[in-house]
Amino acid sequence: MSKGSKLGPKNPNAVYIGKRVIAVGFLNHWKGYKGRIKDTDPSGNAWVELDACQQQVQQFKISELAFLCAIPTSRQAERI
Repeated sequence: MSKGSKLGPKNPNAVYIGKRVIAVGFLNHWKGYKGRIKDTDPSGNAWVELDACQQQVQQFKISELAFLCAIPTSRQAERI
C-alpha cells in the first residue's frame, strides 16, 4: 500500500483533473450543467468549472458527475 509523500497521501482522483463532465444526480441543483474538473481530493470531491455560470467553480462528489467523451470526427476516425 502506498503511503504517499511527505506532503500527504496520494490523491487517486487526480486522474480526473481536466476531464469534461456533466452534473447528474437526483437532487442536484446543477443537474445538466457541463464543465471541466479543475481539482479533486482523495475523499471523492471534485471542483468543477461550470461552462454556463461564467466559469464559476462548484464542488461536487465525483459520483454526481458523468464523464463526457469526445466523439471523433470523420477525419479523426480515418486515422484510427
